[in-house]
Amino acid sequence: MVPELSYAGQASSGAVFSALDTVAQALANDSKTTGATDVPKGGAPDFDQLHSRHFSVLFEKALLKDLRVEGDFPGPVQVLEKDTPFVTLDLSAIEQNETFWKSERDHLRDIIWQRSERLEEINLQLNDILSFFGLIAPLNPSSMPWTVHLLQLILNATFSLIAEVKFNFWLGRPAYLCPEIRPVIQMPGHSSFPSGHATQSFMMARFVGYMLFGKDQIDLRRIAARIANNRSFAGVHYPVDSTAGAVLGDALAAKLLDRVFGLNLKVMKSTQSFSVHLPETDHPSELPRGYAPVEDSAELNVSQDVTAMDPVNQINKEADPIIRFIAAKTLSELNHL
Repeated sequence: MVPELSYAGQASSGAVFSALDTVAQALANDSKTTGATDVPKGGAPDFDQLHSRHFSVLFEKALLKDLRVEGDFPGPVQVLEKDTPFVTLDLSAIEQNETFWKSERDHLRDIIWQRSERLEEINLQLNDILSFFGLIAPLNPSSMPWTVHLLQLILNATFSLIAEVKFNFWLGRPAYLCPEIRPVIQMPGHSSFPSGHATQSFMMARFVGYMLFGKDQIDLRRIAARIANNRSFAGVHYPVDSTAGAVLGDALAAKLLDRVFGLNLKVMKSTQSFSVHLPETDHPSELPRGYAPVEDSAELNVSQDVTAMDPVNQINKEADPIIRFIAAKTLSELNHL
């Protein structure tokens, strides 16, 4: 997309403004010019002409219509469509379980010695996760500009929902309880749970998987798991944050695929809720994690978890006009692959 305040052939600057004004004054004369009419035109919106910021705001508003977040720490916190919840996160079973949280902190402390090999990934993924899915999917901004733009808009919209979910949990970061973890990136001030990177990554893996392959593509999901794990290597997320984020991301992807392309995925209950259930034991030190690691989310048995289908070949004709517009542009690009 063209930068919003660019002027014709280059970015705006004081020198450009001054030069244009000089030429404008040189062309000035006493003649009066008018257009075809003496009143400004109005009418139907032209999405092609919208600047990117305006397009993003209008698209996000349409995409997230009737979605809201309810609940508070330790849970359950639900994301609802109108009055119907479609994903639930709950930490109430382990809120005060010191053994569980010690296990989480110990895991982070153990892996800091392995983080050096992932530092470049960690740094790049602060602001860009989409490029990593380009290893599997043909996401070329030159040949597929609308497709890439759609995916970036959906990432931004997902973040807006994540921000609400995080605000309702407000779980402290690992380093607050264990300074030895020593994060290598600036520690975010918002809630640790659930992981935003995990949520966005698994949302993107499922969305791109169904958009291009008609299914959960396993390598896309492995990339999502690696991005999620990198946040633990960086020292800013408990492992449980990422597993919950994977559940949230999968659920959001199913909902957004329906809203953009009209795909009605039959999602199992296993990807509609997340909670930690710890068994009774006489040996607390041997207490298991109580949930599957995020890598298991990447290895979903997709034939049982969601419906397999052809790559997208339609748009949601009942969607808001701006969603239909960019979905049609994306579909046109996909048909040329």
